[in-house]
Amino acid sequence: MTKLLLVLQAGATLLLLSPSTYASFITNSNLAVVDLSNVAVNLNDIDFGYAGTENIGPPATATGPVDATGTGNSTFLITSGNGSFSGLSGTDATIRDLCQGSSPCVTPVTAGSTVSYANFITFSSPTASTWSIELTELLPGSFSTAGCAGAPGTGIAGQTCTPPLANSPFNLTNEGPAGQPATGVDVSFAFTGLIMDGNPADTDPVSGTFSTTFSGTDLQTLVTDIAAGETIVTSAQGNISIQASTVTTPEPSTMMLAGLGGALLALGAIRRRARS
Repeated sequence: MTKLLLVLQAGATLLLLSPSTYASFITNSNLAVVDLSNVAVNLNDIDFGYAGTENIGPPATATGPVDATGTGNSTFLITSGNGSFSGLSGTDATIRDLCQGSSPCVTPVTAGSTVSYANFITFSSPTASTWSIELTELLPGSFSTAGCAGAPGTGIAGQTCTPPLANSPFNLTNEGPAGQPATGVDVSFAFTGLIMDGNPADTDPVSGTFSTTFSGTDLQTLVTDIAAGETIVTSAQGNISIQASTVTTPEPSTMMLAGLGGALLALGAIRRRARS
């Protein structure tokens, strides 16, 4: 074996043993976003910034058109952020409705299926104007469908349910004093995504949750209304929390070096077998 090959093999071994570098521009970050407009929910759609008419509830139900294909509403306000998100407080974020088609929605984002929904969230802050979050999955609801049982108006605080509807992402929780009749319902869903800053090498995984409250009602009523094809509307504040993940991916240059290292080690093994 030549001295050159010995040197290359030594370098290859170091490449394979050395810690990988990662393409990461988001660190230790949490972001809170508040929606100050109405949110409308039905069997297929979540319409952020619903601007139509509604019947008085509770819960209120939409009587105007539900546009679940818009780009959200400018009243999504970033209320806090830390880590890489620090400095964004007080600026706006635009969040797209959960549909990738034209109105009426023909291609809703389906819970449990991977998607590549680009520009799901974008930012107005000059320091983050090139940032965007791509939605990669709307997660299925995690509560039991058995908890949805009961007639409308009979709900008790503390009960939870994921509606027994196809691909439902919703988690519903009856609110109020423990063991007492429900005074409202917390409705939430979770999602995963990728945040990027315009540089193809800078991509980080994120996870997030959306939650809002329907006052003066119970989950049994919401489930009944949605199953009947109604669109329920809340004017309560909607909150989106986004967390950066610790999982990162190797930079292309690192992967190429690791591959070169493996190839050189394999070449050395072949040379040794040929000489023996």
